[in-house]
Amino acid sequence: MLRAGKYSVWMRTPLAEGLGVVVLAPDGKLSGSDTVMTYTGHWRAEGEQFEATLSAVRHSTGPGAFGALDKIDVTLTGRAKGGITASCTGTAKQAPALSSGSK
Repeated sequence: MLRAGKYSVWMRTPLAEGLGVVVLAPDGKLSGSDTVMTYTGHWRAEGEQFEATLSAVRHSTGPGAFGALDKIDVTLTGRAKGGITASCTGTAKQAPALSSGSK
């Protein structure tokens, strides 16, 4: 089961890869950032399955996993593995052909 806490995140899209940190709060809120984007949103888990919706907003120049987009809304679905790691896939309204994977 995915639990509230602070997680390191690795993202990969066809454009690039990125590393960041995400905090999953007990009340279902999500926040975090990487070198170019800040994330806010919501998450929920049921057993090993989880889903999250988030908005990512650019805070710095430079390449990121989402390319040149300054704002992107992402929906993630995935599975927790033993409460320690999780894998998910995502889609973005602003770039429907761009899918991402995170661990």
